[in-house]
Amino acid sequence: MKNIFRIIRLSRPLHGLMALISFIVVLSAAFEVVAPLLSGKILDEVIQQAGNSNKEYDTLFRLLAISLATTIGYLITRSIGQRLGDHLAGKMRKYLTETFYDKALSLPQSYYDSEVSGKIVNQLNRGIVSIQDFTNTATNFIVPMILQGVIVIGALGYFNIWLAVLMVIIFPIYFMISSYSTKRWGIKEEVKNQIEDRTRGRIQEVISNMKLVKGFTNETKEYDLVSDNLDEVNEIYRTQSNEFHLYDFGREFILYLILFSTSLIIFYNAFIEAITVGTVIILIQLVERARQPLFGMSFIL
Repeated sequence: MKNIFRIIRLSRPLHGLMALISFIVVLSAAFEVVAPLLSGKILDEVIQQAGNSNKEYDTLFRLLAISLATTIGYLITRSIGQRLGDHLAGKMRKYLTETFYDKALSLPQSYYDSEVSGKIVNQLNRGIVSIQDFTNTATNFIVPMILQGVIVIGALGYFNIWLAVLMVIIFPIYFMISSYSTKRWGIKEEVKNQIEDRTRGRIQEVISNMKLVKGFTNETKEYDLVSDNLDEVNEIYRTQSNEFHLYDFGREFILYLILFSTSLIIFYNAFIEAITVGTVIILIQLVERARQPLFGMSFIL
């Protein structure tokens, strides 16, 4: 999480664009949450009118019109938000590259005498591409999903406080497991990155000085060095993958236990006729929408 705040602080010239995207994302999330609320109301209205001999269509048509308008509003705001998110990612890539390059040009020659040039370029590419990918994911998926989750939990609390409590409980549990898993992954990722930087830097240096390498007949030695480094990277990745899937299983197991509990509450209330069929549809869709942000949670830690 601290890395996100560092990225935001570093990209201060882009804060205005970030604020505009945030506003559009809030509108989009609000429009999307209206859909399940209206679908349940429409279903209840259809069931009610089906039993009347003199049917009135005004309320039904009004609900359908509002549903269509909110759907169009969601599609428009989502498209605009995603386009601006892509624009932000491109602007951030340019800004960070310029900042890095300006810093690189200002460093003394003594720094470069002790560093492999390929390693520096590899760090630049990995860091900026990672931030650009994160920015795209955050603006197009993570932030909208989290805002949607907050709004949905509020709507669940209006219908049934226990459903809202269950969904609120799951967020810190999911967050803590994801955070710990990500930290464990990151520790090994740093070691991998160091090996990758040395390897890519070495490859670039060898290719740039191939005549010298061949002159000393060091081709086999250079090949073995890179091969050993890649074996080491794969071994670290094997450990990373094992840990990740263990944590992921525990995280998803808890999630589905809580989701099963929400289903019990919804269907029990329907069984005792405490809620209508339309409300059942509303609650099921709201729970599903509240669950969606959890899948993006691990990306932001």
